Amino acid sequence: MVKIGITGAAGFIGSKLCSELQKDYEIVPIDNFYRSQINKIHGMEIIRADIRDRKVISELLDVDVVVHLAAVSRVGECEKNKDVSFDINVAGTQNIAFICYQKKIPLIFASSMAVFGNITCTPVDEGFPRDPVTFYGLTKVLGEKSIAALSRGNFPSYIIIKSNVYGDHEIHGTVIKKETVVNTFLNKAVKNEDLPVHEPGTQSKNFIHVKDAVQAYKCAVKKIITEPKKDATFFCLGGRESPTILELATLIQNITRKRGYTPSVVLVENPRKNEY
Repeated sequence: MVKIGITGAAGFIGSKLCSELQKDYEIVPIDNFYRSQINKIHGMEIIRADIRDRKVISELLDVDVVVHLAAVSRVGECEKNKDVSFDINVAGTQNIAFICYQKKIPLIFASSMAVFGNITCTPVDEGFPRDPVTFYGLTKVLGEKSIAALSRGNFPSYIIIKSNVYGDHEIHGTVIKKETVVNTFLNKAVKNEDLPVHEPGTQSKNFIHVKDAVQAYKCAVKKIITEPKKDATFFCLGGRESPTILELATLIQNITRKRGYTPSVVLVENPRKNEY
């Protein structure tokens, strides 16, 4: 049976992906439990290991494909903890890429639309210039470059540039979710709390549900197993609409008010001074 290694297996996307891949593949789920919400998936224990420890990870990744999801993925947390974020998102990703280089293992990497920075025109495609305005986005750019350089002529890699993932899913009765802007607004709305929109509110964001993102990763796993090209291929993954944050908050306000809730939309100072 084809064996798939998944880093970040206890996370928001990773746990759902592991649950889905278990149906068709043998999996090797790995996580350092930095922000984990579970420790096993359908009876399988998630292996405690850190992608910063190349020797240990290399021993674990005796697999046919690697899906690399492990990262410090919260923008604010990356800004506050740059040392840890760099070690995990950049050095850790370089470790994974080097292991795939040594063993010729196909690699699927979770990048982010944050690599593009402030998007001023659409549509956006894989060749859009990288101009990150956050440290998180910068770490993903550096990850992309490391993988692309090591992949060339050595192993196939899919770099999936995903938009903002929202929603939740359930494993063993535990609801797995993340503090994304959509989830945050919904949680506040049903508590009749204000929906805080960072000024000026015109920031445009694209969104994709976690279950749709997982389906895309499943398709990538199936395809990369037979991928003949030993090089990096980039894919943008997102939804069809890109509302502004103010439009998103207003939409959630209107929907929840029809159900008896009374949230208000308020503009607040934007802590990210370079975002517009």
